[in-house]
Amino acid sequence: MGKSEDLENLCVFLASSDKPVSLLELFSLATHHYYGTENVPVFLPVWFARLGVLIRDLWGRLVGKRPFEKVWMTEYIDKQFPTDCAFTRDKLDWQPKARHHISRRLLHLIENLKTRPDKWHRMNIDRLLRFERARPSLALAEEMVRMHEDLVERAYNSIMHPSNQSRLSFFQSLAPEDLRWYISVIYNHLLTSVRHGDRSIMITFAHDLSHQKMKEAVRQEELCLALTLTRDVITNGLNYNPNLVRMKLLVHDYITLAIQLAIDEIKDVYENIPR
Repeated sequence: MGKSEDLENLCVFLASSDKPVSLLELFSLATHHYYGTENVPVFLPVWFARLGVLIRDLWGRLVGKRPFEKVWMTEYIDKQFPTDCAFTRDKLDWQPKARHHISRRLLHLIENLKTRPDKWHRMNIDRLLRFERARPSLALAEEMVRMHEDLVERAYNSIMHPSNQSRLSFFQSLAPEDLRWYISVIYNHLLTSVRHGDRSIMITFAHDLSHQKMKEAVRQEELCLALTLTRDVITNGLNYNPNLVRMKLLVHDYITLAIQLAIDEIKDVYENIPR
């Protein structure tokens, strides 16, 4: 609104980023966030995809329920549509925030799908199917309790490694008992989120932690790196636990994904609060 007086009566603005995101990039991100590893896509020639869409559309006409995909859409399967938003940036002194880019928001779409699958399906594909959810997370929580001291100590050693001296100067300057306490707090929040099946606990924790560390003049990069190292230690420790050999996806969901959500929240706080 501050620019209203300087604008012409009629202007056209593009409120988007310049670079388009390909379907391959979206596929890689989606499978990585959901499964913990990037799946290998099966590539098909455009003509084959067009034929498949045509057959589905013809069948949909017969049964009275045509699919969303239409034949005309296949003309754009392998096309890119880059945009030049320089005019918008110059005129409005505005551009989309990095946190709103699909590459970052996809993480939250996957989180919503995993946390609230019923609601997600109702809102996105209009289904009312309810899922019976088992609670293997309780077994994960029990193993986390048993491994608490060991994993905290491993995370401590990882953060205190000499190679991290310049990158983690704040955390390496802490007294050993204070750093171990800090790691233990992270671990206990993860454990609580596993027990309750609610990864938003880590988001709330990260939000409060960001404000606290900003007051202590801790850099965003250092805070995120400390969390990343802690995540890697805990994830690897749980993945190599013979009692959790069939729970690697659960470990990804409640540890890897939860800390990634926390890191994203930290970035949001640091980007949006003036210091």
